[in-house]
Amino acid sequence: MPTNYISRQVDIADSVHIIRMIEDGDVVVAQSVLIYNRSDRSPEVVVDVFRYDGQKIVERWANIEVISDGDSWQTRTQGDTLITDLDKTEANKKLAEEYEKNDFQENYGAGMEGSSEEYYDNIYAIYGEGNFVFVMKDITYAGGTAVGFGIGYSTAYFNILQCKNNEVINRWTCSEDFHYEEEYPNGKYEVL
Repeated sequence: MPTNYISRQVDIADSVHIIRMIEDGDVVVAQSVLIYNRSDRSPEVVVDVFRYDGQKIVERWANIEVISDGDSWQTRTQGDTLITDLDKTEANKKLAEEYEKNDFQENYGAGMEGSSEEYYDNIYAIYGEGNFVFVMKDITYAGGTAVGFGIGYSTAYFNILQCKNNEVINRWTCSEDFHYEEEYPNGKYEVL
């Protein structure tokens, strides 16, 4: 597990809280919070995705989201952390994929308010362990200027979903806007 890697973030932050972890084959997903004991820096929710080869981390993807004023990291991450229902992992992964597709259709299918742009939902990876499923995706749009986006920008969503009795009962989202061509000329998710 990548606890040593995440704990080393104290070189950057004053403290690190690891909230939940999901292991699926050679991939580990970790949700954590970085806390800064100074007034000029807000806490950050981080979702890391690590791919292992034996005991070594060989790839890492991350979304980092600053917790805005008036919000707290506890409310952004609260909820169950205990992994259960290991026999339902595959069914829960399918459920989470359907949930994400339906959520996209409900929220972006007709475009955002104030925009006539066409949006695309790209799911890159789904990993799960029992009652928890991680979905790595982004939402892009076809050109122009849209509400909440700039030209050429997309938003990456690293979502952790909790499933119970064949339904999604909780979702924690860590999102980050990025520019494909400027920041990730080879793609944000190049090797998965």
